[in-house]
Amino acid sequence: MPQNALIRLIYEAADDPLLWDAFLTKFAEAVHAETAGLLTQDKAGRWAKNLATVGMDPATRKSYDEYFVSCNPWLPRRNLIAENVETEQQILSNRELVKTEFYKDFLKPNIWLHACSAVTNVEESTYSSIYTLRSARNGAFTSDEVRLCSYLAPHLQTADRLSQRIADLEATVDRLLVGELDTKALAKLPLTPAEIRLAIALFKGQSVEAYAREAAISINTARWHVKQIYAKTGVKRQAELVQILLKCHRTQ
Repeated sequence: MPQNALIRLIYEAADDPLLWDAFLTKFAEAVHAETAGLLTQDKAGRWAKNLATVGMDPATRKSYDEYFVSCNPWLPRRNLIAENVETEQQILSNRELVKTEFYKDFLKPNIWLHACSAVTNVEESTYSSIYTLRSARNGAFTSDEVRLCSYLAPHLQTADRLSQRIADLEATVDRLLVGELDTKALAKLPLTPAEIRLAIALFKGQSVEAYAREAAISINTARWHVKQIYAKTGVKRQAELVQILLKCHRTQ
């Protein structure tokens, strides 16, 4: 498939996440791989979330997200710079790889050996990437296939930013439609009173800095509360928190 057609699919998926599977299918075909996916994971290997995959069954995907991320030998060796592309052999030799639990219990049962991955976004404690896996019989990824990954990486990075902006806009519209939250509805969330007050402020679009000034607390304290709120509600961004709060409001 021409590069331009893949890029078109990337930006269509940024607007409609259901189209990521179509992009990944065409991408996997272009690099002659059995599996491809979009992944966000903790740099320390504590958790992972496959956002979209093709060629990987749900049970296998869940096993990586919940366990095998913690013993992935590539993870601590990755060069985590946005748009950086690496193959498995650039990170760790196959001779070393086949000795690991990750290979024996995750890759080998699925007949995977070769991998190629491009970093698409890097944050303080997490990073996102597009990856592709294929069997030994198809050989290592060629220089042309690696170049294709490199060519697509900046477009995936831009698409990620666009998706975040769209989510933020949708959250803003929802806030305007709902107006004031029913604070009683938030009692079902596992948050302290201080955390609920901050969550409501974030829902209204107030910045953490502005809330800290208004509440007469330090910015570090406010940021710590935000981390606690995100951890307790299972979200990673303010737009996702807004959706959680809206759900509580609507089910009250």
